[in-house]
Amino acid sequence: MRRTRVALVCTGAILVASAAAAQDPYSEFRIPEARSLTWLVNGSARWSRQYRTDPFIGGSSEDRASQGALSTFLHRHAESEPSISDLFFQARGNWQSNRSESHSDLGSQNFARDLDNYSAVVNGNTTRYLGASAWGVDAAASLFYSYARSGFGNTMSTFTGADESRTSLNSANHYYTGIANLLLGPGYGRVRDVTGVFDMQVLEERLAATGRLTHPISPATRQRLAELFSVSGDFSAAHDRPSRYFWREVERLLREDGAIAEGSFDAWSLMRALEPATLSISVTRMAGWRVSGAYVLELDRGHSDASTDFQQWSFSPGLPPSAVGSEFSSRRSLDENHGTAQAVVDYHRPLGMRWQVDLSSAGGYGDGPHRRATLSSALALTNVLADRWVATATVSQFAQSEVADSVRLSPAWQIRGTAQLSYFFEDSWSVSAGLDHTQARPVTTISGVAATPNGYIRQTQIVIGLTYRPVGRFEAPGLGVSERLAPGGI
Repeated sequence: MRRTRVALVCTGAILVASAAAAQDPYSEFRIPEARSLTWLVNGSARWSRQYRTDPFIGGSSEDRASQGALSTFLHRHAESEPSISDLFFQARGNWQSNRSESHSDLGSQNFARDLDNYSAVVNGNTTRYLGASAWGVDAAASLFYSYARSGFGNTMSTFTGADESRTSLNSANHYYTGIANLLLGPGYGRVRDVTGVFDMQVLEERLAATGRLTHPISPATRQRLAELFSVSGDFSAAHDRPSRYFWREVERLLREDGAIAEGSFDAWSLMRALEPATLSISVTRMAGWRVSGAYVLELDRGHSDASTDFQQWSFSPGLPPSAVGSEFSSRRSLDENHGTAQAVVDYHRPLGMRWQVDLSSAGGYGDGPHRRATLSSALALTNVLADRWVATATVSQFAQSEVADSVRLSPAWQIRGTAQLSYFFEDSWSVSAGLDHTQARPVTTISGVAATPNGYIRQTQIVIGLTYRPVGRFEAPGLGVSERLAPGGI
């Protein structure tokens, strides 16, 4: 009999848990298949020239400056339940030139400076799941190359009677850097961005409050709306003003469901739907858990060249010119390989519309002469009530240790705790408060080499803001308009 009761209790618990999971829209959410491609090109240029005279020294000067920038950015994103992939390409170049000439009865000066920077990076990453299982493979690769040049030149002439002294200094620096990264590793579990479910729930509550809904939104349409909200950011890949195209699709889904009166939003309901659910604190809802491991290989190549040329001449009538000078040049090379084994654990759980729990931890151990070891983790708790408040609390830590001269140094570490509150009561008052406390023992570097951590840092910051509107009204009798503070907020 006792065994029968235990079996019944266990069976009942399983059924209750299964029913609760089946009614949880966050756990039921699945990522819709979506693809986006955007390519942007930006450029700018500026030229300036200034000429002035100075009668007191009998001279003149002229300044010329020019600068330009050109950049391009490409992003391809594809996401579905079986896989997630991103491909990025970005290239940019900017240049700057300054020229200055001045002449007077006492001498002349010519100044020139040039700065050029060019870079290009391409990287791609993907996570692919094996069939319907939770096993997946993470892979990523990136290539980065940059070139920078700085040039400086200054020539000065001084006249003393019929004699002239001329000094010239020129320097140039060239920097070439190339970095390649490769990552590969397995993972188990799945983490999804379910913010779209929260946005869908807020929309339904608002439309019900404005009286625009003719009946509750059907479960199928709720799912499609959540999927649409989840890809809302991708509308910007095709449009400069994506909001109207996104809300056109929202309206279409509600119209097909027969859930909105007259098949469209009215102005009041539309503006209400467009209002942010939270004010100063953005909230991202994640759901699921995942454990993954990977090996990251980084190859660094490059070199930098520096050169300086100094010349000095003296000219006197009837005498041959005399000159002295010096030249200097140097090169520094970069040729390093780094490998790091890393492990990552993520756990995210929305507890209905109000609560969110997020936990993550990552550790890594590198090879090479420094054998760098890192460990980081973070725990966050969020409570949100749409159109009213958001409260978050986060605790995080980071520790790092590496080897110098065959001796492992004491770890550098940081512990940080934050808390934020944003409370909003429409047409009445709002308050925001924040607490940020950090304790750390940073690492000290000498000539780019890590030294034993020393010193200690403790920092606390408290921020409080309050806005109160005791009186507010607006009247336009000719238009029949009379507005007062909304009683009780939203």
